[in-house]
Formats: sequence, structure tokens, C-alpha cells
Amino acid sequence: PTFLRVGEHAGNVYLDLCDPHFTQVEISPGSWSLIQTNPVKFIRPKGLTALPVPVAGGSLRLLRAFLNVSDSDWILVCGFILGCFRPIGPYPVLVVQGEQGTAKTTFLTTLRRFIDPSIAPARSAPEDIRGLAVEARNTWLIAYDNLSFIPSWFSDALCCLSTGGGIVSRKLYTDSDVSILNAQRPVILNGIEEVITREDLRDRSIFLNLEIIAEGQRRDLKTLEAELDAVAPL
Repeated sequence: PTFLRVGEHAGNVYLDLCDPHFTQVEISPGSWSLIQTNPVKFIRPKGLTALPVPVAGGSLRLLRAFLNVSDSDWILVCGFILGCFRPIGPYPVLVVQGEQGTAKTTFLTTLRRFIDPSIAPARSAPEDIRGLAVEARNTWLIAYDNLSFIPSWFSDALCCLSTGGGIVSRKLYTDSDVSILNAQRPVILNGIEEVITREDLRDRSIFLNLEIIAEGQRRDLKTLEAELDAVAPL
């Protein structure tokens, strides 16, 4: 079997850093280590970028200073992050809501940076089911930015990605052949308005409501990224 970014073997979890040395993190109960023996086979589609090489002695709490969330929502964010490193779902859909000026896109790209970094971390919604299937084949963490509306087909497909179910699309350049993707993926969505209206998707979602950041508390994006780089291995 092959995996994308996160895999499992003999009761352990394996994380592909996607670095040039093919380094994996082997996570066993109570410990983790860096390995290059590669007991788990990963695929690396175009667009994936490398995770920081982890070092011991760090904490997830270091990420708290970079996310515009309340203390009560921080617990939900931690749960979502940990869930993304489970090799087998189901996975929740994280829905980030807030007005302009709440740093929703920065929130999305920051989480993506530590879970499944990509050359295009924040993307617009797909136009059809085939576009979503292609995205899920090539990306571990599905992240869509600045949504204003979720059509019924998109809502149903996100439910399938969350808890499992085949996504069927027509093969390119054919009328009768179909492509079937049976995969589970963690998902992040963000938008100003409440975009999820169907109850089946709401039941699979974690909702975060971000508050507007006061002018005096804003940080320059380049400075923020430099600070993130400094603590990323921890």
C-alpha cells in the first residue's frame, strides 16, 4: 500500500516530511524518531513542499500566539490538528468564519504550513466533482479559501471526504468511463458568511468564529512568517 503524507504500519504512524532525503517521522506510543529506512511507501504529487524537521523539547502551545482564536476555540484547533495526523479517518471539516480583518486566510495557511504544506496553500473552490477528486488525489489536507456559497454537490462530496464514500467522476475525454476515488481527507473551509447550510455537513464540522483584530495588534505578514520559521521545528 502507498500513502500520501500520513501512513501507518505495524501499529505506528508515519509522517513523510517530503524533504529531498526522504525523511520520515516514525510515531509510536509515547515516542517519535526520524528515520530514513522508509518502511512505508509514500507518493509525492507535484505541489507538496517539505515540513520542518522536528526537534525534541517543543510544544503545540507555541502555535497559539500565531492564531487569532479564543481560548475555548484553541482546544478545538488542537483537536483538529491532532486528527489530521491520524492515518485513517473519519476527519472533521474545520469551518473558519469571520468578517474581513479577522485573518482567516492567515489562519488557514498557518495550519497548512504545519500539516500539509503546499506551493498553493489557500485555493479557491473547485468548479465540479472532477476538480475536487483531483485535489483529493494530490493533497492530504484540503483547504479552500474565501467561500461564499457551497452547492449541493460540493456539500455531499465533502461529506464523503470526511467520513468515507466514493467520489465518482467522468474520466477526461470519455463519455462512459468513470473514475472512482474512495478516500478520506481532513478539510478546512473559510468564508465571511455562514456557507454550510445542509445538516449532514454541519454534523461533520467544527465551527470557529474569529474576532476582528484591532489595528494596534496587527503584525506584518513577513514578520509573522519569520517568527513562524523560528519556532516551526519545535
